[in-house]
Amino acid sequence: MGQKYWLPDLYRTQGEINLKAPSPDIEAAEQAFRVSIELAGEQGAIAWELKAAIPLARLLLAPERVADALALLTPMRLIRKKAAPRISKRPRAYWDLSDDRP
Repeated sequence: MGQKYWLPDLYRTQGEINLKAPSPDIEAAEQAFRVSIELAGEQGAIAWELKAAIPLARLLLAPERVADALALLTPMRLIRKKAAPRISKRPRAYWDLSDDRP
């Protein structure tokens, strides 16, 4: 994977910069977020996928694009629900942050 590992986060950052520029480029930001989500999905990096999906969903929350925003985030909710049972079955000591064990 090498240096391609960071590409999803770099594209997400590019999207954020495009939105915060003095004259925001909405289309370029949307494209950067979509590329970030696609690359993160290819890597199986769910956290980075979600990290790019949230600002893209905010961008799509214009009244005429609400359905697009919901369609984008719905699969992410399903992934979270599938992972939740596995996470909650960990032993309590695993979650104790005060524990000095590795």
